[in-house]
Amino acid sequence: LSSGPLSTESRAGVRVLDMCSAPGSKTQQLIDCHSTTLSCLLAAENDPHRACLILPGTLTRVPEPALVCFAGNASRLPSSTGPFTHILADVPCSGDGTLRKIPRLRSQWRYRDGVELFAQQRRLLLRGLHLLGAGGRLVYSTCTFDPVQNEAVVAAAVTRANSRDPLFRYHLVDCLPLLPPGLRYDRGLCTWQVPFPCDGELRAENELWRMAHSFAEVGDKNHAAGIIREDMFPAFSSPDCSQQAPVDLSICVRLLPHRSDTGGFFI
Repeated sequence: LSSGPLSTESRAGVRVLDMCSAPGSKTQQLIDCHSTTLSCLLAAENDPHRACLILPGTLTRVPEPALVCFAGNASRLPSSTGPFTHILADVPCSGDGTLRKIPRLRSQWRYRDGVELFAQQRRLLLRGLHLLGAGGRLVYSTCTFDPVQNEAVVAAAVTRANSRDPLFRYHLVDCLPLLPPGLRYDRGLCTWQVPFPCDGELRAENELWRMAHSFAEVGDKNHAAGIIREDMFPAFSSPDCSQQAPVDLSICVRLLPHRSDTGGFFI
């Protein structure tokens, strides 16, 4: 699903970046869709085991001279690697959207997952936006239901990227027409709550968590420790998106398992 919105446009000189490519199935789809117009496809993977063993095992079955594999953190790619016309950021997440496929994740779920992953996800998306060329397209996706890892990351990254250069604007595009027909979906959330530890510390066990509607509710301990960030929260508190937020998150797409008999997914 995440590679679908990047597969509809094909023109000469396509340069593609897959920021979190292992196990390689999405990279393989991107190669197939742009086989005649591809000038470069950079497949990056930060996990050493997945980058050196799993990813090559998948991509060696697809002979493509324009393919380059990079074992490293895509959020640290130098500017000289860009610009890219297409970027896929299917980022690491808590994975709770795959509970039907991997039931053991239910017992491993924790409030802290989204809070801990937020900064990494935002860095990847910001770097992807920086490497995107004018008129290019970037897809951000996860397999989690958590708005802190989904809408909050999109809003924080796009808002920050637009504030850096007022002459170069990023905006969200409705990807629904580019997805397979017949999918039942929900639109992106415009308001959500953020979990925070009551004592201002992240520990492996025995944590007490509460939910906050705004940054002011989380307490000085969390502020000082940098556990909860202000850009994790929605810009406004209107659940019907009636207020004009800096980023129109209603364009985002949420796929819920009970809608189309699928896993959980966010684009």
